[in-house]
Amino acid sequence: MWAAKDNESDINWVDANFYCENYRGGGYTDWRMPTQDELAALYYQYRYYKSDPGVDVHPTNLIRLTSVWVSSSKTDGSWAYNFDFNIGSPAHNQQSALGFLRALPVRSDK
Repeated sequence: MWAAKDNESDINWVDANFYCENYRGGGYTDWRMPTQDELAALYYQYRYYKSDPGVDVHPTNLIRLTSVWVSSSKTDGSWAYNFDFNIGSPAHNQQSALGFLRALPVRSDK
């Protein structure tokens, strides 16, 4: 189960993780940051709309993204990984970087 939209503002990895873990959508409390594979599964090459900065993003039509990059749970030292919904591939940046990163909570099906 996915949140219907991202957090709608620039966020670094630490704050994105906090946002996802503390999200309370749909009456559930077990939200978390998605994996790279989960984000990749949302990418649809031939479906797109313009994100707020005016760049094409290609997620399922059920989720509203306000930027191209969504943070994932994967880290390696000071690096954090995200998914680029414009070109459909993983990317990475420093955990402290803001850029145009967004948080998109997910919860596991139980």
